[in-house]
Amino acid sequence: QGVGVRESRPSSIGELKSYPLTDTFNVTFSNYLALDKRPKVGTESEVKQAAGENWKVVFYPGGNKRQGRAGFYLKWLAPDPDTSCDATFEIRLIGKQREGPKFDLAFASGMRFVHPSRKALTDGRASD
Repeated sequence: QGVGVRESRPSSIGELKSYPLTDTFNVTFSNYLALDKRPKVGTESEVKQAAGENWKVVFYPGGNKRQGRAGFYLKWLAPDPDTSCDATFEIRLIGKQREGPKFDLAFASGMRFVHPSRKALTDGRASD
């Protein structure tokens, strides 16, 4: 998984920070079989640092929005309710199956991350 933050712009929420798109980090969710696979039950990674910010990856092995479809989300750990962070990121899933076909997927996106108390998905702001 890679994380980068794009150029800042004015925000009604607070001041945005700007960092180069160069930071990456890896997260491994070991022992998949032991993870809770009930829908909307997430497992969080350890805290990782990228672009001067703290992040986690949240994995929903039983699905978050759609049952039966695993979900991965990047979560920004907002330092306070009045800050926001515009970020572009890519999440890559690397298949490590011992048998059968392997899978490798990549998902690239960008969004404004805000404190959980300020999320409003209809306005394009999210906390994860």
